[in-house]
Amino acid sequence: YGQDVDGSGNVSRYVTPAVINSGCSGSNECWRNIASVRISLLLRSSEINLTTQTYSYDGASYTSTDGRIRREFLTVDSIRNHR
Repeated sequence: YGQDVDGSGNVSRYVTPAVINSGCSGSNECWRNIASVRISLLLRSSEINLTTQTYSYDGASYTSTDGRIRREFLTVDSIRNHR
């Protein structure tokens, strides 16, 4: 989730729900600062033994051991009227 921590109306950082909830002490107030949602999909080929590939997903690097081709698709959608 894209969080606006300084009230500028722009995303300051991307965080997990656990991070958002940890600063709220039981209220939903922190969720009002969410300005966008980042959605990421990792797709892979059905065939194996095509290539050895190093790929990135969710900020980490991986090397495929099964030979499948992988590709990440990422989109960021803003939340209307998040204030």
